[in-house]
Order: sequence, then C-alpha cells, then structure tokens
Amino acid sequence: MTSFQFQKRTAEVVVDALGRQRLFALADDVGLGKTLVTGEVARILAQRRRKAGPLLVVYLTSSRRLAGQNAPRLESQLGKDAHRSSQDR
Repeated sequence: MTSFQFQKRTAEVVVDALGRQRLFALADDVGLGKTLVTGEVARILAQRRRKAGPLLVVYLTSSRRLAGQNAPRLESQLGKDAHRSSQDR
C-alpha cells in the first residue's frame, strides 16, 4: 500500500466512523500524512453537507512555520470554497 493509498483509506475510515458525530481528532506518527487525511476528510464531508452550511476545520499546531506550510495544502484540497482565518495565542 502506498502512502497515498494509506491516507485515502484512513480518510474513508474516519468518515465512515463519524456517522452522525460532528467532531473528530486525528493523531498518528510524524510523517504519515495527517494534513492530507484531514483535508480529504474535510473535502468528503463538505461535499456531503453543502446544503447544511459551512464545515469548520480547526487546525492546531505549535509551529507557525508548519501551519504556513500546511494551510495551503488543506485549502487546495477543499477548493474554491475554503476560507482561512488564523489566530495566534
């Protein structure tokens, strides 16, 4: 199984497991593609709920550099409807 196949399958498992739940957290080892999995899950859920209103994705990280690197990846997966808002604490 390639890393892309792993990420795609993980996203499918997450979406299936969510059922009617509205929240999920994704954690794994470094380098397994959490950003790509999260983007794919968000993309699938956004497609399914277009009529239900916007989907909120909260991306937490302790690294501003990492956030700057990964935010465009998430936005590209979500397409033209993605809007970014950042907040430093």
